[in-house]
Amino acid sequence: MAANNKKENGKSANVFLIGGIALVVFVAYSMFLGYRLYSQLTGTYNNIQRSLVDVSTIKDNLLTVNRDVLLIIADPNKNAVDNVHEISNCFVDIERCMDDYEQVEDRDEKELRRYKQAKTFINAYHTKILSFQEMYMSGADRDESLKLDPERAKLLYTQELQPLQVTAMEMFDAAKDIGQENSEQQIRDVYQVL
Repeated sequence: MAANNKKENGKSANVFLIGGIALVVFVAYSMFLGYRLYSQLTGTYNNIQRSLVDVSTIKDNLLTVNRDVLLIIADPNKNAVDNVHEISNCFVDIERCMDDYEQVEDRDEKELRRYKQAKTFINAYHTKILSFQEMYMSGADRDESLKLDPERAKLLYTQELQPLQVTAMEMFDAAKDIGQENSEQQIRDVYQVL
């Protein structure tokens, strides 16, 4: 009877040992999947956040540039030099944000195409602003009155500057929306793996 009892205890111990090993394997596998899920989702969320911050900063700077251009057109003799410097600083910040935006990996082809279009419009806008500054801001550094024909400046703004600025902002919105949709699809794909 004692031998039979030892045999049953040995079988019970083996069952518990196998059950314990299976539990350890299951927990380890679950931890691995949890870590994998966490790291993939964290990367995706970080990319979304970086992209949104970059696009938001670019758009804010474009609006600031637009405001400063309008202030120069409205009253070229009042703080025009300060506005020109602020415009220059905004474009430096825009360049930094665009460089940061380009560092994010796993971009959708449509998103990249929209981004490149937006970048082209921003570069054209910046070039127009620079030519505007050269044309109308001569003499500002010498505290002379600025050479600015208000009617011509308004025409230049409405026909050349504003369309570039508005189109660039729309393209960035489109790139952001496509990127967000792509990121959401990546998140769904991660959950489907599980």
